[in-house]
Amino acid sequence: MISRYTFVKIVDNSGARFARCINIPELSSSNATSWGHIITIVLQVVKTHKPVKRREIYKALILRTTFKIKRKGVGFFGFDSNCVILLNKKGLPFAKRIYGPLLDEMRHHADFSKVASLTKIFV
Repeated sequence: MISRYTFVKIVDNSGARFARCINIPELSSSNATSWGHIITIVLQVVKTHKPVKRREIYKALILRTTFKIKRKGVGFFGFDSNCVILLNKKGLPFAKRIYGPLLDEMRHHADFSKVASLTKIFV
């Protein structure tokens, strides 16, 4: 689960490496969110000579969290870090490649078809 002020790792080739979550727009009764939700982040660590700059605000899609996920017949599993990808103003991925695995549930969901086409590994 990702809440406000949580550091997240950015796993695309946009040039940003780490960011901090500053807002969860879909925040209702809970104080945290899980995979598949869109959050607002501010960039903290950025590579030089890239189109993104430090302290810029972007929308991001959560791909992986350290919170355990339950699957039928498999049990529980979780990832080592909280990972997101940057989104542009139209809501599409900012970069052209995603590093690391993607949840199998996201591959079969219609809203994430563009995101699923950018990676090769599914868990």
